[in-house]
Amino acid sequence: MRSLHQYNEQSQLETLLNALDAGQSIALVSYAGTPLISDPGFPLVREVVKRDGRIVPVPGASALVCALSVAGLPTDRFVYAQHGYELMR
Repeated sequence: MRSLHQYNEQSQLETLLNALDAGQSIALVSYAGTPLISDPGFPLVREVVKRDGRIVPVPGASALVCALSVAGLPTDRFVYAQHGYELMR
């Protein structure tokens, strides 16, 4: 088990990527909800996506948040807006 937080994220990145390159599996777990949504982990997921690695999210209550957490996109700020709902009623 390793700690990954805003102060060590860059230094842990190579270690974790090397573990993946060696065929190991890793899990990114957060105590505060979905990893990457207000939590560290984006640089790791971005690099795994760039390397065509396999990322498997464990969905929670929101499919949107689940999809964002593994997309390799910045998630420190995003806006969700639903357009056209009134037209559908």
